[in-house]
Amino acid sequence: MRMSAYYSYYISFNYSNPTNQKMNEQQATQAIKNITFGIEIECMFPLDIARQHNIVTTASNWSNPIWMNHIEHEGESLEFWGASWDQTITRRQGYTPIEFNSKILRGEEGWKQIKLFFTWLASVGAKVDRSCGLHIHLGFKEMARGLDVDEAIEVLLRTLKFGNCAKTALYAQGGSAHRYFHSNYARARFDRRASEVTASHGAVPTLGGKFYFINTTNIADGGINGRKATIEFRAFAGTTNYLKVFNHLATALTIAYTGMVIKRSSWEGANQTADKGLKAFNALASYMSRSQFLRQFPTFEENKRKMWKIGRKMATKFQNTARRWSARGEINLELYK
Repeated sequence: MRMSAYYSYYISFNYSNPTNQKMNEQQATQAIKNITFGIEIECMFPLDIARQHNIVTTASNWSNPIWMNHIEHEGESLEFWGASWDQTITRRQGYTPIEFNSKILRGEEGWKQIKLFFTWLASVGAKVDRSCGLHIHLGFKEMARGLDVDEAIEVLLRTLKFGNCAKTALYAQGGSAHRYFHSNYARARFDRRASEVTASHGAVPTLGGKFYFINTTNIADGGINGRKATIEFRAFAGTTNYLKVFNHLATALTIAYTGMVIKRSSWEGANQTADKGLKAFNALASYMSRSQFLRQFPTFEENKRKMWKIGRKMATKFQNTARRWSARGEINLELYK
Protein backbone atom coordinates (compact mmCIF):
# COMPACT_ATOMS: atom_id res chain seq x y z
CA MET A 1 0.00 0.00 0.00
CA ARG A 2 1.37 3.41 -0.93
CA MET A 3 0.78 6.18 1.58
CA SER A 4 -0.20 9.71 0.66
CA ALA A 5 2.68 12.13 1.06
CA TYR A 6 0.37 14.24 3.18
CA TYR A 7 0.01 11.55 5.80
CA SER A 8 3.73 10.76 5.76
CA TYR A 9 4.30 14.21 7.27
CA TYR A 10 3.15 13.00 10.64
CA ILE A 11 3.05 9.21 10.58
CA SER A 12 6.22 7.19 10.85
CA PHE A 13 5.90 3.79 9.18
CA ASN A 14 8.49 1.06 9.42
CA TYR A 15 7.55 -1.63 6.93
CA SER A 16 11.12 -2.90 6.75
CA ASN A 17 10.95 -4.05 10.37
CA PRO A 18 7.52 -5.60 10.87
CA THR A 19 8.45 -6.95 14.30
CA ASN A 20 8.10 -3.38 15.55
CA GLN A 21 4.45 -3.33 14.44
CA LYS A 22 1.67 -4.91 16.47
CA MET A 23 -0.10 -6.03 13.30
CA ASN A 24 1.14 -6.36 9.76
CA GLU A 25 -0.92 -5.08 6.84
CA GLN A 26 -2.34 -8.48 5.95
CA GLN A 27 -3.57 -9.07 9.48
CA ALA A 28 -5.03 -5.57 9.71
CA THR A 29 -6.79 -5.94 6.35
CA GLN A 30 -8.38 -9.16 7.59
CA ALA A 31 -9.40 -7.38 10.80
CA ILE A 32 -11.15 -4.65 8.77
CA LYS A 33 -12.94 -7.34 6.74
CA ASN A 34 -14.27 -8.94 9.93
CA ILE A 35 -14.75 -5.88 12.12
CA THR A 36 -18.27 -5.28 13.39
CA PHE A 37 -19.89 -1.89 13.11
CA GLY A 38 -23.13 -0.18 14.00
CA ILE A 39 -24.85 3.01 12.84
CA GLU A 40 -27.01 5.51 14.76
CA ILE A 41 -28.82 8.27 12.88
CA GLU A 42 -30.97 10.95 14.48
CA CYS A 43 -33.66 12.52 12.32
CA MET A 44 -37.09 14.12 12.10
CA PHE A 45 -39.35 11.48 10.59
CA PRO A 46 -42.74 12.13 8.91
CA LEU A 47 -45.35 11.46 11.59
CA ASP A 48 -47.96 9.95 9.28
CA ILE A 49 -45.50 7.39 7.91
CA ALA A 50 -44.25 6.59 11.42
CA ARG A 51 -47.84 5.85 12.45
CA GLN A 52 -48.38 3.78 9.32
CA HIS A 53 -45.36 1.61 10.18
CA ASN A 54 -45.96 1.63 13.95
CA ILE A 55 -42.57 3.18 14.73
CA VAL A 56 -43.65 6.25 16.71
CA THR A 57 -41.26 6.14 19.66
CA THR A 58 -41.61 7.15 23.31
CA ALA A 59 -39.20 7.34 26.23
CA SER A 60 -39.75 3.60 26.77
CA ASN A 61 -37.90 2.98 23.51
CA TRP A 62 -34.70 4.70 24.66
CA SER A 63 -33.00 1.33 25.20
CA ASN A 64 -35.72 -0.84 23.69
CA PRO A 65 -35.89 -0.19 19.92
CA ILE A 66 -38.88 -1.02 17.76
CA TRP A 67 -37.31 -3.44 15.29
CA MET A 68 -38.40 -2.93 11.70
CA ASN A 69 -38.51 -6.40 10.16
CA HIS A 70 -42.13 -5.64 9.18
CA ILE A 71 -41.02 -2.81 6.84
CA GLU A 72 -39.72 -3.46 3.34
CA HIS A 73 -37.89 -1.30 0.81
CA GLU A 74 -37.17 -2.40 -2.75
CA GLY A 75 -38.34 -5.89 -1.83
CA GLU A 76 -35.98 -6.26 1.13
CA SER A 77 -36.79 -6.21 4.83
CA LEU A 78 -35.34 -3.52 7.10
CA GLU A 79 -34.80 -6.21 9.72
CA PHE A 80 -31.36 -4.90 10.68
CA TRP A 81 -32.75 -1.55 11.86
CA GLY A 82 -34.70 -0.31 14.85
CA ALA A 83 -36.39 2.93 15.93
CA SER A 84 -35.41 4.45 19.28
CA TRP A 85 -36.21 7.51 21.37
CA ASP A 86 -33.98 10.58 21.50
CA GLN A 87 -35.11 13.68 23.39
CA THR A 88 -32.43 15.96 21.88
CA ILE A 89 -33.88 15.98 18.34
CA THR A 90 -35.83 19.05 17.19
CA ARG A 91 -39.62 18.79 17.46
CA ARG A 92 -41.29 19.96 14.25
CA GLN A 93 -44.95 19.92 13.26
CA GLY A 94 -45.77 16.92 11.11
CA TYR A 95 -42.63 15.04 12.20
CA THR A 96 -41.63 12.82 15.08
CA PRO A 97 -38.08 12.56 16.43
CA ILE A 98 -36.51 9.14 15.92
CA GLU A 99 -33.03 7.77 16.38
CA PHE A 100 -32.58 4.76 14.13
CA ASN A 101 -30.07 2.13 15.23
CA SER A 102 -28.65 -0.74 13.24
CA LYS A 103 -28.03 -4.19 14.59
CA ILE A 104 -24.44 -5.42 14.41
CA LEU A 105 -23.22 -5.15 10.82
CA ARG A 106 -20.13 -6.59 9.18
CA GLY A 107 -18.29 -6.63 5.85
CA GLU A 108 -19.81 -6.17 2.41
CA GLU A 109 -23.30 -7.05 3.62
CA GLY A 110 -23.07 -4.22 6.14
CA TRP A 111 -22.31 -1.71 3.36
CA LYS A 112 -25.35 -2.98 1.43
CA GLN A 113 -27.57 -2.62 4.49
CA ILE A 114 -26.50 1.01 4.86
CA LYS A 115 -27.46 1.78 1.27
CA LEU A 116 -30.80 -0.03 1.62
CA PHE A 117 -31.77 1.77 4.82
CA PHE A 118 -30.64 5.29 3.91
CA THR A 119 -32.24 5.04 0.48
CA TRP A 120 -35.49 4.24 2.25
CA LEU A 121 -34.98 7.01 4.80
CA ALA A 122 -34.52 9.61 2.07
CA SER A 123 -37.44 8.27 0.03
CA VAL A 124 -39.96 8.71 2.85
CA GLY A 125 -38.95 12.34 3.46
CA ALA A 126 -36.97 12.17 6.71
CA LYS A 127 -35.14 15.41 7.53
CA VAL A 128 -32.13 16.45 9.60
CA ASP A 129 -30.95 19.70 11.17
CA ARG A 130 -28.25 20.77 13.62
CA SER A 131 -29.81 18.73 16.40
CA CYS A 132 -29.20 15.53 14.45
CA GLY A 133 -25.99 13.52 14.41
CA LEU A 134 -24.73 10.28 12.95
CA HIS A 135 -22.57 7.97 15.07
CA ILE A 136 -20.55 4.95 13.98
CA HIS A 137 -19.40 2.23 16.39
CA LEU A 138 -16.52 -0.08 15.48
CA GLY A 139 -16.00 -3.27 17.43
CA PHE A 140 -12.58 -3.24 19.07
CA LYS A 141 -12.17 -7.01 19.44
CA GLU A 142 -10.96 -7.55 15.88
CA MET A 143 -8.47 -4.71 16.28
CA ALA A 144 -7.06 -6.37 19.38
CA ARG A 145 -7.19 -9.99 18.22
CA GLY A 146 -3.95 -11.81 19.06
CA LEU A 147 -2.58 -8.90 21.12
CA ASP A 148 -1.92 -8.77 24.83
CA VAL A 149 -3.54 -6.03 26.92
CA ASP A 150 -0.63 -3.60 26.67
CA GLU A 151 -0.39 -4.03 22.91
CA ALA A 152 -4.15 -3.54 22.50
CA ILE A 153 -4.03 -0.35 24.56
CA GLU A 154 -1.14 0.90 22.42
CA VAL A 155 -3.24 0.29 19.28
CA LEU A 156 -6.09 2.23 20.85
CA LEU A 157 -3.83 5.18 21.74
CA ARG A 158 -2.40 5.30 18.22
CA THR A 159 -5.95 5.20 16.83
CA LEU A 160 -6.89 8.21 18.96
CA LYS A 161 -3.78 10.08 17.83
CA PHE A 162 -4.37 9.40 14.16
CA GLY A 163 -8.04 10.26 14.60
CA ASN A 164 -7.03 13.68 15.92
CA CYS A 165 -4.60 14.12 13.02
CA ALA A 166 -7.43 13.38 10.60
CA LYS A 167 -9.99 15.43 12.55
CA THR A 168 -10.24 18.24 10.00
CA ALA A 169 -11.06 15.79 7.19
CA LEU A 170 -13.37 13.86 9.48
CA TYR A 171 -15.53 16.92 10.15
CA ALA A 172 -15.10 18.61 6.77
CA GLN A 173 -16.64 15.73 4.81
CA GLY A 174 -19.95 16.36 6.58
CA GLY A 175 -19.93 20.08 5.75
CA SER A 176 -20.96 21.33 9.19
CA ALA A 177 -18.56 23.97 10.54
CA HIS A 178 -21.13 24.67 13.26
CA ARG A 179 -20.74 21.11 14.56
CA TYR A 180 -16.95 21.49 14.59
CA PHE A 181 -16.67 24.88 16.25
CA HIS A 182 -19.70 25.07 18.52
CA SER A 183 -19.90 21.65 20.14
CA ASN A 184 -16.73 21.93 22.30
CA TYR A 185 -16.07 18.22 21.76
CA ALA A 186 -13.87 18.85 18.70
CA ARG A 187 -11.85 21.48 20.53
CA ALA A 188 -8.38 20.33 21.55
CA ARG A 189 -8.89 20.93 25.26
CA PHE A 190 -8.30 17.38 26.47
CA ASP A 191 -5.01 16.53 28.20
CA ARG A 192 -3.12 14.56 25.58
CA ARG A 193 -0.27 13.82 27.93
CA ALA A 194 -2.75 12.36 30.43
CA SER A 195 -4.01 9.97 27.73
CA GLU A 196 -0.46 8.81 27.07
CA VAL A 197 0.27 8.36 30.77
CA THR A 198 -2.99 6.45 31.20
CA ALA A 199 -2.02 4.09 28.39
CA SER A 200 1.51 3.64 29.76
CA HIS A 201 -0.02 2.46 33.03
CA GLY A 202 -2.05 -0.23 31.28
CA ALA A 203 -5.40 1.59 31.35
CA VAL A 204 -7.66 2.54 28.44
CA PRO A 205 -7.00 6.09 27.14
CA THR A 206 -9.91 8.42 26.39
CA LEU A 207 -10.25 11.96 25.09
CA GLY A 208 -12.01 13.05 28.25
CA GLY A 209 -15.59 11.77 28.04
CA LYS A 210 -18.25 9.97 26.03
CA PHE A 211 -19.30 13.01 24.01
CA TYR A 212 -15.93 13.70 22.37
CA PHE A 213 -15.59 13.18 18.64
CA ILE A 214 -13.97 9.79 19.26
CA ASN A 215 -15.38 8.00 22.28
CA THR A 216 -13.58 5.07 23.93
CA THR A 217 -15.41 5.09 27.26
CA ASN A 218 -17.28 1.87 26.43
CA ILE A 219 -13.90 0.13 26.34
CA ALA A 220 -12.68 1.93 29.46
CA ASP A 221 -15.84 0.95 31.38
CA GLY A 222 -16.28 -2.62 30.13
CA GLY A 223 -12.77 -3.72 29.24
CA ILE A 224 -11.05 -4.56 25.96
CA ASN A 225 -13.01 -7.78 25.57
CA GLY A 226 -16.26 -6.41 26.96
CA ARG A 227 -19.58 -6.96 25.21
CA LYS A 228 -19.78 -3.25 24.33
CA ALA A 229 -16.10 -2.72 23.54
CA THR A 230 -16.49 -0.23 20.69
CA ILE A 231 -14.80 2.89 19.39
CA GLU A 232 -17.54 5.41 18.69
CA PHE A 233 -17.09 8.14 16.06
CA ARG A 234 -19.39 11.04 16.93
CA ALA A 235 -18.16 13.83 14.63
CA PHE A 236 -20.61 13.31 11.78
CA ALA A 237 -23.62 15.50 11.09
CA GLY A 238 -26.99 13.87 10.53
CA THR A 239 -27.76 12.89 6.95
CA THR A 240 -30.15 10.81 4.85
CA ASN A 241 -27.60 10.48 2.02
CA TYR A 242 -26.05 7.02 1.89
CA LEU A 243 -22.96 8.31 0.04
CA LYS A 244 -22.14 10.56 2.99
CA VAL A 245 -22.56 7.60 5.33
CA PHE A 246 -20.22 5.56 3.13
CA ASN A 247 -17.65 8.35 3.43
CA HIS A 248 -17.99 8.35 7.20
CA LEU A 249 -17.74 4.57 7.48
CA ALA A 250 -14.69 4.46 5.20
CA THR A 251 -13.05 7.17 7.31
CA ALA A 252 -13.74 5.33 10.58
CA LEU A 253 -12.33 2.09 9.13
CA THR A 254 -9.29 3.96 7.84
CA ILE A 255 -8.55 5.45 11.25
CA ALA A 256 -8.91 2.00 12.81
CA TYR A 257 -6.68 0.34 10.21
CA THR A 258 -3.99 3.00 10.55
CA GLY A 259 -4.03 2.64 14.32
CA MET A 260 -3.32 -1.06 13.88
CA VAL A 261 -0.38 -0.81 11.49
CA ILE A 262 1.52 2.38 12.27
CA LYS A 263 4.52 2.24 14.54
CA ARG A 264 3.88 5.65 16.06
CA SER A 265 1.82 8.78 15.46
CA SER A 266 1.63 12.32 16.76
CA TRP A 267 -1.52 14.16 17.81
CA GLU A 268 -1.21 16.77 15.08
CA GLY A 269 -0.20 16.90 11.43
CA ALA A 270 -0.45 18.81 8.19
CA ASN A 271 -3.73 20.46 7.16
CA GLN A 272 -4.80 20.39 10.80
CA THR A 273 -6.83 23.60 10.88
CA ALA A 274 -10.34 23.98 9.49
CA ASP A 275 -9.36 26.54 6.85
CA LYS A 276 -7.62 23.64 5.07
CA GLY A 277 -10.67 21.39 5.10
CA LEU A 278 -10.71 20.62 1.37
CA LYS A 279 -7.00 19.81 1.24
CA ALA A 280 -7.40 17.60 4.31
CA PHE A 281 -10.29 15.68 2.76
CA ASN A 282 -8.56 15.28 -0.61
CA ALA A 283 -5.50 13.80 1.10
CA LEU A 284 -7.63 11.38 3.09
CA ALA A 285 -9.64 10.38 0.01
CA SER A 286 -6.41 9.75 -1.91
CA TYR A 287 -5.18 7.49 0.89
CA MET A 288 -8.47 5.59 1.00
CA SER A 289 -8.70 5.20 -2.79
CA ARG A 290 -5.47 3.21 -2.90
CA SER A 291 -6.05 1.17 0.25
CA GLN A 292 -6.47 -2.57 -0.12
CA PHE A 293 -8.30 -2.80 3.18
CA LEU A 294 -11.21 -0.82 1.68
CA ARG A 295 -10.99 -2.19 -1.85
CA GLN A 296 -12.00 -5.61 -0.50
CA PHE A 297 -15.56 -4.23 -0.26
CA PRO A 298 -17.18 -4.12 -3.74
CA THR A 299 -19.74 -1.51 -2.64
CA PHE A 300 -16.94 0.85 -1.66
CA GLU A 301 -15.24 0.37 -5.04
CA GLU A 302 -18.49 0.95 -6.91
CA ASN A 303 -19.30 4.17 -5.09
CA LYS A 304 -16.01 5.80 -4.15
CA ARG A 305 -15.94 8.35 -7.00
CA LYS A 306 -19.41 9.56 -6.04
CA MET A 307 -18.35 9.53 -2.38
CA TRP A 308 -15.34 11.74 -3.08
CA LYS A 309 -17.45 14.13 -5.18
CA ILE A 310 -19.93 14.81 -2.42
CA GLY A 311 -17.15 14.81 0.18
CA ARG A 312 -15.30 17.54 -1.71
CA LYS A 313 -18.49 19.56 -2.01
CA MET A 314 -19.08 19.36 1.73
CA ALA A 315 -15.41 20.03 2.57
CA THR A 316 -15.47 23.17 0.42
CA LYS A 317 -18.55 24.41 2.27
CA PHE A 318 -16.90 23.62 5.63
CA GLN A 319 -13.63 25.33 4.66
CA ASN A 320 -15.30 28.47 3.31
CA THR A 321 -17.35 28.87 6.48
CA ALA A 322 -14.27 28.41 8.67
CA ARG A 323 -12.34 31.02 6.68
CA ARG A 324 -15.23 33.48 6.85
CA TRP A 325 -15.64 33.10 10.61
CA SER A 326 -11.88 33.33 11.13
CA ALA A 327 -11.64 36.54 9.06
CA ARG A 328 -14.36 38.07 11.21
CA GLY A 329 -12.48 37.17 14.37
CA GLU A 330 -15.30 34.89 15.55
CA ILE A 331 -13.07 31.82 15.97
CA ASN A 332 -9.44 30.95 16.66
CA LEU A 333 -8.48 28.11 14.31
CA GLU A 334 -5.47 27.11 16.42
CA LEU A 335 -7.63 26.13 19.38
CA TYR A 336 -9.04 23.18 17.46
CA LYS A 337 -5.83 21.49 16.32
